[in-house]
Amino acid sequence: MGKKSESLRLWKMLNRQWNTLAELTTDMKRQGVDVPEDAMASLRCCKSFITHFKSHLGNPMECDTPECQKLLSRIVTDMTNLESYLILICVNKIGEGYAEEWSKRLMASRLGEGAY
Repeated sequence: MGKKSESLRLWKMLNRQWNTLAELTTDMKRQGVDVPEDAMASLRCCKSFITHFKSHLGNPMECDTPECQKLLSRIVTDMTNLESYLILICVNKIGEGYAEEWSKRLMASRLGEGAY
């Protein structure tokens, strides 16, 4: 697999994961849970980083730069932290079953399974 196709695959995975996190926050609000502003700010920030990462896809060699690798690491770390934070809120406010269902959806989004 070439550098560009690997970077594109990674971008698609990050985008799917972000979309699933956005769906989770929307559903949490429908369930009557106040999603903390810091979580929403983190979600917006992750989207900005993903968009910036996509700008590197036009030149696959740029995805090997330290800047791009640092950006990628930051996106993955921030989204993992956000996911953990939101799932913990779900467990405490809605229940373990709900949190487990969304954990499975988030895992599927990372793996490229399902509608995500």
